[in-house]
Amino acid sequence: MGQQESTVTSTEDGRGRLIGPFSKVADSAADLVFVGAVTPHLPSGEIVRSFAQVEADGAAVRRDQMLIDVPEEPAAAQAYRVFDELGEVLASYGLDLGALARLRLFVADRENIAVVKRVVAERLGAHRPALSVVLVSSKGLDDRIEVYLDAVAYTGAGGVEVVEGEGGSTVVRAGDYVFVPSTTGVEPPAAPSRLGALPDDLAALEFSTPKGAEALRQSWTLFQKVDAALEAAGGGVEDVLKVNGWLPESMRYYGPVVLARQALSDHNEKRLVASTGLSIGGLPDPAARIAFEAVAYLPRSGGDAKEIRLPQADIARYYVGAVRGGGLVFTCGEVPIDGPNRRLVDRNAELTGQSRRLAFGHLEADTGIRAKAWYVYQLHTEYLEAYGLGLGDVVHQTVYLKDATERAVVERVGTMVFGPTLPPTTFVPIVDTSPFGEASIEIEVVARHR
Repeated sequence: MGQQESTVTSTEDGRGRLIGPFSKVADSAADLVFVGAVTPHLPSGEIVRSFAQVEADGAAVRRDQMLIDVPEEPAAAQAYRVFDELGEVLASYGLDLGALARLRLFVADRENIAVVKRVVAERLGAHRPALSVVLVSSKGLDDRIEVYLDAVAYTGAGGVEVVEGEGGSTVVRAGDYVFVPSTTGVEPPAAPSRLGALPDDLAALEFSTPKGAEALRQSWTLFQKVDAALEAAGGGVEDVLKVNGWLPESMRYYGPVVLARQALSDHNEKRLVASTGLSIGGLPDPAARIAFEAVAYLPRSGGDAKEIRLPQADIARYYVGAVRGGGLVFTCGEVPIDGPNRRLVDRNAELTGQSRRLAFGHLEADTGIRAKAWYVYQLHTEYLEAYGLGLGDVVHQTVYLKDATERAVVERVGTMVFGPTLPPTTFVPIVDTSPFGEASIEIEVVARHR
């Protein structure tokens, strides 16, 4: 069997963190624990590639067909490993896997999704957190890593609650927050929607390809399904704080998605949300043109509603830079674009003040990623300041990169704005972000509201 040594140590306050040069693995706020990326590494630094390296024989996920099992073994063994690590991190908070409210699995090869899900089923048993399976781009990713994850767990009394809706839809309530798993709009909702049908003016639009029309229709269906799922928990789409949109193809198909989102938020500012939209390596359902995952704020005590202190974004009116719900602030996925001027920021000279000196002392070629990352962090600083917060209040960040080899540079910029230790962080290789193909980076954060 595999190695017993753990990679989890304790910080001064007794909370678990992984050994690493830059970032904590977990932080807590509002009765939630945010766990950054957990990768399938052993304490020795090796990457797990077989069942011999983990505490599992793989019997539960084998198909008894050797020629099929052999290519799947690295992914299955890695899935066991990341769950072992996740379990140890949660244990440092007095929790187990049953406390998971949201689980995101990042998988590098579509062919491994089935075996990874079999491991999930074995490790979680009857528990069902809000699950998203994200097919990541392979560019810059270590090609030995088949799967990694991040997660959100609930520390409050009573544990998490899985709320069943019509047509088999589910959401997961964790105290005042409700997590919606990755959902597609391929199939219509099980019952008539409170949002009504796709508006006639949008339904009549013509697109250059059938995929554009499908993306529009599926986006509206997605909002209908998210609204119905939240209705079962006592809320609706107006209560959503943050939406992540995953596209399996070019960002050009985000245009039709924008039309649906704009129509949804027109004349109803309560439907404005922080938003992230990206093109990734694909979706588990090949017929899907878009998938959403979301988090909503539904306070059990009937307390304050979600709060928006920022204007609608310059570059897209259907979202805002940051939204507060209770003890958390969620920011949008921000890119290095000067919105009012519709221009990409990718050179130090386009920054202000001392920021222009970011490249000084560096001998390696500058791809522009320093300026891009710095600019994005300044945008998040402005968003958080609107709520009386700063980057020191961040409990999790997700960094999306077109080229994952630029991660080290982004980490160095991160230490300039966060200090020597980054918050729990998830890096995700993507295919594209924003209509500006050269943007190449998108960052979103969650902060603790004081």
